[in-house]
Order: sequence, then C-alpha cells, then structure tokens
Amino acid sequence: MNAAHYLVLGAIGLLAAAPTDDPPPFPSATPASQGMSSAALDELADTVRGYVTDEVIVGGELLVIKNRRIVLHEVFGDLDRDDEIAWEKNTICNIRSMAMCLTGAAAQILIDEGTLGIDDAVAKYLPSFNNDTSRDITIRHLLTHRSGLPYRLHTRRFARRESMREIANLAGERGPDFPPGSKFQYSDASSEVLGAVIEAVAGVSLQDFIATRLIEPLRMNDTFTYADVDDPRSERIASVYSGARNNWTRIWNPRDKTLYPSTTTSQNLHSTPIDFARFLAMWMDNGWVGDMSVMSFDAVKRMLTPVSGIDDMPNGFAGTTVHYGQMAILLMQENASEGAAPVLIGHSGSDGTWAAAWPELDLMILYFTQSRGQGTGTRLEFTIDELLINPRPTQLVVEVPEKYKPYVGVYVANFAHFVDEPFTVTIKNGRLAVDIPSQLVFELADPDENGVWQFTYTDEIAVSFERGAGGNVELMKIHQAKNFFEIPREGTALAAKMAAAGKVSKKEAAIYVGRYYHPERETDIEVLYIDGRLHIKVPDGRFGLLDPDKDGRRPLRANPTTQVSFQTDADGRVISMTRTRDGTDLVMPRVNVEYDADGN
Repeated sequence: MNAAHYLVLGAIGLLAAAPTDDPPPFPSATPASQGMSSAALDELADTVRGYVTDEVIVGGELLVIKNRRIVLHEVFGDLDRDDEIAWEKNTICNIRSMAMCLTGAAAQILIDEGTLGIDDAVAKYLPSFNNDTSRDITIRHLLTHRSGLPYRLHTRRFARRESMREIANLAGERGPDFPPGSKFQYSDASSEVLGAVIEAVAGVSLQDFIATRLIEPLRMNDTFTYADVDDPRSERIASVYSGARNNWTRIWNPRDKTLYPSTTTSQNLHSTPIDFARFLAMWMDNGWVGDMSVMSFDAVKRMLTPVSGIDDMPNGFAGTTVHYGQMAILLMQENASEGAAPVLIGHSGSDGTWAAAWPELDLMILYFTQSRGQGTGTRLEFTIDELLINPRPTQLVVEVPEKYKPYVGVYVANFAHFVDEPFTVTIKNGRLAVDIPSQLVFELADPDENGVWQFTYTDEIAVSFERGAGGNVELMKIHQAKNFFEIPREGTALAAKMAAAGKVSKKEAAIYVGRYYHPERETDIEVLYIDGRLHIKVPDGRFGLLDPDKDGRRPLRANPTTQVSFQTDADGRVISMTRTRDGTDLVMPRVNVEYDADGN
C-alpha cells in the first residue's frame, strides 16, 4: 500500500511478557488439508526470497494462515545485516501505522461503554481544541482521518518528542487544513489526538489501557512499546534499515537508545506476524476470542465499514477498490451494494509491514520486513492475487504492439535513492508499463501531444522518452512535480556516465571520511566511503554524493538542490563540511579528528 498512507500505534508499555504455556494460537497444517496449493505457496515464498536476493529488502517474514491453520511460515535474509544475524521466526518488528488499528479498537471500547461519544467534539475532552479553528473536529473525524489535521506534527528530533498530550495540544492550536469531515487526509496527528482523548477519558495511559483491554486478552505476548534495552525480548527485535535497492543503511538497532522514548499511536508499537494475526482473527470473529468478547459486534462493524474511498492508493487485487473505515484499510468489491462487507481488512506500516485478512475465505497473510522505503508489500499483493485469490493460468509471452516496441527495454536508474536499479519498460494489460523492482509495475496512459505518458494511477507522475542520434530511444525521463529524472537505456554511453557519477578513489575520499557535528540536529553525522562513493550518514538514512561542481560543492544524489562542500586548514586537513540549501549555508565542524606522526 502507498507509503503516504502507512499507519501505526504505540501500546503496551514496558511490561515484560511472562513465559506462557499457551498452546499455539494457529496450529500447523499441510496446504492440501486446507484446500490450498503447495506449489502456489512455494511460488509466493520464492517471490519474497527473490526480494532478498535482489536486495530490495534486507530480510523479512511471511505467514499464511488458512482456516486458523498455518500453511506457510518462512523467513528470509537478515534481522541485522551489519552484524550478520539471520532473520528467525517470530522476529519482533516496529509495525508503526498498523498500531492505529489498536488505537481505534481502544476508542471503540470506550464508545460502547458510553464514556466517549463518537460524535462528541474533541474540545469536550481536550481544551486545546476549544477554539475557532478546531472546535468542529469530532471523535468520528479522528477515527476516519477526516479531521483535516496534517500528516504529522512531530518535532524533528525524536529525543525531544513531546508527549502525546502535547502533540494533541499543538494540533488543536494549529487547526485543520480544511473543513473537518469534508474529505479524507491520512494523518498521524489525528491518531495522536485520539490517543490523548483515550487517556483523558480512561484516566490511565494509552499503553496501559491497550495492554489491559486488548493485548492481554488476545495473548499478544510479543506486542509492546519498546523503550528498554533490558527487556528480554529486545534480542528478537529486527534492526531498522532505510534506503532502497543496493543502498540499505541501518538506522537503528535494539542496542541503540530508542527512537521513540514516549508512547505514540503511530510510531513505536512492536509486534510479530503471529501476534498481529491474533488481532485480525478477533476482527474476523466479530470481537470474540474463544468464549470471551474483547470488542462488541457493533464496535467491529463500525471499524470495518467503509467511509472514504482512496483512489490514489495502489492495489494489487483485481476487481476491488481501496477504502478507509475507522482506523482500518478495507478493500471492497467493485460496485458493491451499500452495506456490503469488505472482502479484505487490514493495515500496513511504513517500516515495511503488511497484514491482511479475507473473512469470507478465512485467510490471513502477513508480511513483515524492517526495510523502510520500499513497496514490496503492495507488489506482493499482485502475486497473492494471481496465485491464491484469483488464480490465473500461466501467462504466455505477451506480444508487444508495434507502436510500443521502440520503448520496451531496460533503463538504469541512478538518481535519488536508486543505485543501478533496472527500470524495465514492458507491457501490462495491453499498455506500456514501467516495472520498478523496489516498487510496482506502473501502467502508462498513451502519450499526449507533447509525448508525455501519464501514470494511470496518479496524475502527479509521468514519463517521456528521447531518441539518440541514431534514432533509437536511449533515454526515459520521469516527471514528478516540477522535477524530472533522467534514466538512460542500458548499454548506452549516458548510462555508463551516470553509473560512474560520484565515483572517487579510496585515497581521494580518505581525507573527508569522519564525523561532523550537525548543529540543527544536535548530533554527529558521518561521511563514509562505500562502493567507490562518498556518502553522508544521518540518523534516518544515508545519502550518496555526486561529483563536485567548479566551486567544490557536491550535490546529494537524492536531492541535487542540496550540496555539501568541505573546508580545509592551512595544512590541507579537512576541518568542516558545509551544507548549502536554498541559498543558506550550515557549517558542520569536524569532530574527533586524530592524525599520526606524519600528519596523516
């Protein structure tokens, strides 16, 4: 699902799970005994294995449960590539926005108990909303992401992040971007405000309320808000990586200080595929777990009733449309009648976690990674649909229409986070399409009078092609907003030139490698030498540098409008790095520089 709509929450706090002798929640069974194809499941697993081989993800876990029986449970790649730790079953992941499902469920419990009104004004519970801009925002608006509040209000530095109540107060004082209720806008801020309301109504912390009313009854013993390196479960937590294919950087590991010291509803809940499957199963059972009611039938129905259509969210399941309910992503059958039940319920998280359930099929599929910034979860939807949901016969070789033949081929991307990534121009559903391995296959509308081919799923991205001196198509350009990115055809001189951009020798790079103090972030950042290029590593990622201009400024590959340059002392030793952005310089002095007896 689209990164712009990923979701998450923070829940059970620092409670260490006690050992349990509970029987497995989902016993294992053969695929055939549950009416499933072993070959199809093997192919599904091979698809994820291919993501690791192609370095589209660092590692991950795939769980398929049919009729409450595990028919596939496999792991791939590494839990931590830097430390060479393999991914194991039931590795714990930060599920980020998926946690909103639990926040929403907590609110529904209070609504059923009569202590929270779904159409009450938020101002009834939070005085900071009692002003002209925010007074009309209701609890329903928060649950459905129709409050008008922005995507995020967090401060830049996690270490200084406000409490959930402080974030809610900031949101109330800021106000909505548009009249509440008028349209859908995914918003972490809405979720944080809802969490603050729950705390005000329940009289306890959100993490304690969710722990008592959801986590414990569901026996989700590996679901918790991580903040303590001494928690015995910390050894099973996956490190978080950010980047893209062939360009992954570890930005956090469980031995580091937590990035999220306070509970939020969209950032710091950790869980496992099996634990989250327990929650999905409760949804499918209308709020019941065995003979215990965790949520009412009406509460579950409120969450799983579609409210807003989301036209710009990619979807791999044929014949369905994407909707949002009350803290839940739903897929509806196309042209479904009013009151129809969703065919799929679930959520995703932006650190690379996906969870989906098909109630009518009694099927759950959960795919967890900790590789932030890739779209394999949505890409996997197409494979799941073709193999398991709407099986299709093996497709024969597609004949390329004559008008598309000049464009079909492989183009090599070296821009933003893409490093030597092959973008394949191919045919899908009779249209020209661009296959981006770390994302999706994007179909293109036929070109307009200017030769621009629009992406069919969004009007914000398009491509165009240029021919070389010999008349052959040698370049594809991606147009996004006011920018365009050149992607040369494989084997051309331009492809070789762009692949070599930013390359420096180890000797040349050595004088720049080291740590520099970033005064805005109030932390050190690093300059590294990796795969023949200089890179800047910051807490949330790694950015390659391109060749310097005549003034010695090196553009960031991910954003060429930002450049860095290095300053030296009288002896030629690097003493600082300067970032130039929007005409403003930020000087970052070098730290911990040591020289040997020869001044090296």
